[in-house]
Amino acid sequence: MRTQSTLPMMHNFAKKNRVDVISAENQLEHWCHENAIDAVLVTAQDAFLSEYTPLMANHRYAVSGFSGSTGDGIFLTRSLADTLSSPGRFQLFVDGRYHLQADHETTLETVTVHKFGLATGMDESLFAWMRNHFPAGARLAVDLQRVGWNRWKALEHLAKEKSLQLKAFAMGEIDAALTCVDGWIVNRPVETLPESFTGRSPAKNLADLRIAIGKTLGHSNYVYATCMSDDAAWILNARAYHLPQLSSMLANIFITPETCVVHFPKESENCAYVVPQGLEKDIQVVRGPLAEALAVIKKSAKTQTSQPMVCFSSRAMNAALPKSLGETFAGANFRDDIHILEQLRACKTPEELDSIRRSFLRSSRAIARTLRHAKSCARNKTQLSELALADTIMAEYGAEGARELSFKTISGFAENGAVIHYSNPSQSKIADKGQLLLLDSGAYYEEGFATDCTRVVLFGNSPADASTWQKEIYTLTLKACLA
Repeated sequence: MRTQSTLPMMHNFAKKNRVDVISAENQLEHWCHENAIDAVLVTAQDAFLSEYTPLMANHRYAVSGFSGSTGDGIFLTRSLADTLSSPGRFQLFVDGRYHLQADHETTLETVTVHKFGLATGMDESLFAWMRNHFPAGARLAVDLQRVGWNRWKALEHLAKEKSLQLKAFAMGEIDAALTCVDGWIVNRPVETLPESFTGRSPAKNLADLRIAIGKTLGHSNYVYATCMSDDAAWILNARAYHLPQLSSMLANIFITPETCVVHFPKESENCAYVVPQGLEKDIQVVRGPLAEALAVIKKSAKTQTSQPMVCFSSRAMNAALPKSLGETFAGANFRDDIHILEQLRACKTPEELDSIRRSFLRSSRAIARTLRHAKSCARNKTQLSELALADTIMAEYGAEGARELSFKTISGFAENGAVIHYSNPSQSKIADKGQLLLLDSGAYYEEGFATDCTRVVLFGNSPADASTWQKEIYTLTLKACLA
């Protein structure tokens, strides 16, 4: 059996004690009193709307202890919590993938968990609760950097409907209040991919995007912006592994007909990036404060006779960046329905498809070897723990050349397999004959495309080791998958 504790691009975090939720809630309570706030919308996202925000930079984790990749909520001051007869100050909303995990990781003293099904959207459930419970005139704080544009617009509508007072913050005020949120700094280089991996280049990507934007807008005076790390990776045809389980980079991108500004904020300002040869005049790199990047964009826009159209995708933008662009280009018109980049990214080149196929082939080989090892343990009556199985798949991915996991490996035996995102495999949980084993894992290889493969197997030597109920639920799941 191969053993390997890390992959080349994995982030090694210093071990720290579990977050002190009561202390974090008290800090936020104090901040609310200082700023005349009744409640705070708290999300798991960062300014790049990342799914896997590191826990040390995750506001939702700080005030709840819930570590799932998705799930947001509302923090209530003690006064409002008492008014609403809520035992927990934090109202956590999770879909069906996280019901069990939320129960395991939170306490009734600090968190009230609201569970909704997969057919219900996060905002549908969250906003319905606010609509039904918030008193008129309640003052709700929102960190614009950690809230998507569409959600912000929906909040404005809800506030008008319910006579709520929205208090917008965009300068890291809540970060400063939560001293247990350390933030996230990375210094990994941004590396341009060979065209053989993607069939793309930064020059071609910028040209295709500019042509598409010009056709959509009908004129050529615009500033197109995105805060999404995957967008930056596509535009620059690059990878950086700036966040755990993510191959892309922390950067904002601003594109005009004349220039492309790549902005590395404080989280990534020390990351090396070499502009590809021939694009030195087109791609400008700005590090540090956002204001400096906006100044470069404004200077470029002065070559035009009128204010540029500020455009972006409402589905892929935080609420803070458009606000800053609106202040930079006062009176400019906005278009938030420019989803062109999503469309361009979705259309894969033959080279990208080949890279994805190669990645899944390598992952399939690693998984096959891992499951053969599990089968050998069952046959030889050798102990196999959840953690050992997770370590084995990581080592096998490493043997195939993986650079990073695409998510924390889910290795759950028996009842733990019912926790869909069970991501803390135990050394003490040992597989027994006749149990179902869940192995859900994935990796990135040098091309930087994620694989994601789920396998459920019986720990035993023959079909006779399976019970009737196991055969029934396995068959039902298989039929649903085929359907």
